[in-house]
Amino acid sequence: MDGGTSTGKTTFCLQELGVHAKKNNKKVLYICNRLGLVDQIISEISELGLEDTFIVYTYQTMQQRLIDGISIHKADYIIADECHYFYSDSFNGYTDLSFEYLINESKNAVLVMMSATAKRLFLWLENNFLLDPCNKYVIQPDYGNVEKLVFYRRNDCFDIINNILSEKTDSKILFFCNSATRMLEMYDFYKEFGDFYCSRSTENTALRRICNPYAIHDERFDARILFTTSAADNGINLKDTKIRYVFSELLDVDGLIQSFGRKRFVSDDDTCTFYVREYTVCELQGIINLNKVDMIAGKKYLSNPTDFIEEYKNDRAFYSRYSIFYPGYRDKDEFDIMLNHMKYHKCLMDDEVYTQIKNFGYSETILNVLGKELAAKAEFFDVHAEDKDLFLIYLESIEGKKLFAQDRLILKQKICDLGCKIKYTGINTFNGVLKDLYPNYKCSFHNKSPITCRYYEEKRSHLENGEKNPEFNHKYWLLE
Repeated sequence: MDGGTSTGKTTFCLQELGVHAKKNNKKVLYICNRLGLVDQIISEISELGLEDTFIVYTYQTMQQRLIDGISIHKADYIIADECHYFYSDSFNGYTDLSFEYLINESKNAVLVMMSATAKRLFLWLENNFLLDPCNKYVIQPDYGNVEKLVFYRRNDCFDIINNILSEKTDSKILFFCNSATRMLEMYDFYKEFGDFYCSRSTENTALRRICNPYAIHDERFDARILFTTSAADNGINLKDTKIRYVFSELLDVDGLIQSFGRKRFVSDDDTCTFYVREYTVCELQGIINLNKVDMIAGKKYLSNPTDFIEEYKNDRAFYSRYSIFYPGYRDKDEFDIMLNHMKYHKCLMDDEVYTQIKNFGYSETILNVLGKELAAKAEFFDVHAEDKDLFLIYLESIEGKKLFAQDRLILKQKICDLGCKIKYTGINTFNGVLKDLYPNYKCSFHNKSPITCRYYEEKRSHLENGEKNPEFNHKYWLLE
């Protein structure tokens, strides 16, 4: 099922196929790629009273069972949701295992593969005689509720977001970051307005510290802005008319399309503006080079697997250098280097996309993929802020906010990043730096009330959500 986001694929599988299976005493194995989507599917299955009909896995659980030699539940119908996972999941090298298992099981069960972004996978299946074209169903997406599509450069987003936040409305922003570094950068600027959501299994301790695993609930989020990663780009539904702006900096074309699909329109007057980060060839060059490295290694492996394994089997850095291989263990101590054929195939496809970007530019290539309906609504944010002082933007973002000890450490680090080596962290030191860097800047740091001459001190014992305030009785500064 090749259907755009919000075209009813999941609804069909649960309410039509699921009900049919229950009536005929059949079992359905439902597989998806994110824990958040698993929670959503299980909730919908429970509402329909189909708990005894469905078994729900993640692909990762299936792969671990295969590696450990644990049997997979048998079923009459198998639904492979978000099936672009096989070649696009950057967190997992074992996607070949689940793909090969499902292809083999399709001889004994009805296999339903569905995705909004698997056109290249479906074409590959057809070309390799694994998919009968008569069994391929295409449902075109409807972008009628999209007001416009705007391309912006890296630092333009700050002006755009600040303008939105200054509006006297309750509109919300959904922002997809392309890396942990970008997410942490956004935390520095917008932690007071935003919530942050990432994969529950992330190994990045800095992300785990700032992220809220419950930020998304009841198909909505509460903050003015939700910053997330590709953890929320698949299957998660957000049905909230207040979400009026969706930003996506996900570089992968499939991820970009998926991220736009998270906003589900609930009525004709529920509209949204999509923002896409425009990348230059220079910004993409590192990704292009890594893709070339994988392509060359994949071709070398295919030409002579035995010699390739012999050359690299003792290379401890091998799996960190190449993303398309995984260890195929023969026993506890011995293993063969295995090529993930689906990921290798994606390398070849991505190389074609990168060639188009080099020839025609990023925005034109993306618009060609998104289609004529969205291309007709495209425009470009024309005041680029590439050379805008990010530290000044940061200062503007903290004006009037309480700056506790941890906030002042962040401020010190940002000053050090500018090349200013400061030994002390007193208020006079910080104000001196401001005066030297920005003699015309209107604000300065204060730690005492101009009326009572007493130090600013946090007097709220509890936060708005009822939790204890960790900064209670702590002193703070104001930039005003």
